[in-house]
Amino acid sequence: METLEAERDEFARQVDELEDELEALEDEIATLEGIIEQKDDQLQQVISNYETVIDHKHDQQMDDQTTDSRFRSGIDWVFDWIK
Repeated sequence: METLEAERDEFARQVDELEDELEALEDEIATLEGIIEQKDDQLQQVISNYETVIDHKHDQQMDDQTTDSRFRSGIDWVFDWIK
């Protein structure tokens, strides 16, 4: 009977150890999920910033093209007037 109780106590101790390990792993998972969420937010911000830069450069190019075409038409007008 004492052997059975000793085995039961050992089993209960192992269960407690496993539950503690499981709790520690769950805490670690929660921490990692938080880090992943934070990195995901940072990545979304970087993507948003990149898109803003691309849009700005595109707008700038469009403005430059408009300015170039106005400048060219002004030059064309001057050359036409000289002729």
